[in-house]
Amino acid sequence: MPRSSKRSRTVGPPDSSPRSVRNRKPGRTGRYGRSRFSIPTTWKPVLAVAAAIALIVIFLAAVRGGLNSQSGTDLSPAQAMEQISNGAVVLDVRTYEEFIGGHIENSLWIPLAELSARWNTLPRDRPIILVCRSGVLSDQARDMLEGAGVENAVSLSGGLQAWVAAGFPTVAGEP
Repeated sequence: MPRSSKRSRTVGPPDSSPRSVRNRKPGRTGRYGRSRFSIPTTWKPVLAVAAAIALIVIFLAAVRGGLNSQSGTDLSPAQAMEQISNGAVVLDVRTYEEFIGGHIENSLWIPLAELSARWNTLPRDRPIILVCRSGVLSDQARDMLEGAGVENAVSLSGGLQAWVAAGFPTVAGEP
């Protein structure tokens, strides 16, 4: 007797079948048998570009030395103190409230928001040490001044927090 090429099928509601989507363990796969965490094919090129950009940004940050690092454009508090004693100008770029709360003695005060309009009032014959609270705003100010052609500007690494932690004095009051 020849064998039939048709296979027998089970008769019944679709959710009684062991292969039914409803009978699968939750969390393993989503609709249509794909993993719930699979990335749609249309997103893959976008994610590849985003990953490439992230790697480039990380590489450039590593080459530049990252935020608040010891590079040629950042000074430690001890180096800043030495430069101040040799005639460097200290420029505080924090807000007014932060400045009057405590600053390095004899420092100039120009908030970062006004620096682009007032950079031409800064002395060009002496080094300029930029100061903020933690070093982030002074890095931005240094980059602004470098873009405007001021070559003698450096940032205090770690800002006024590092200055105070190193045991150097501050004064409070008006600019």
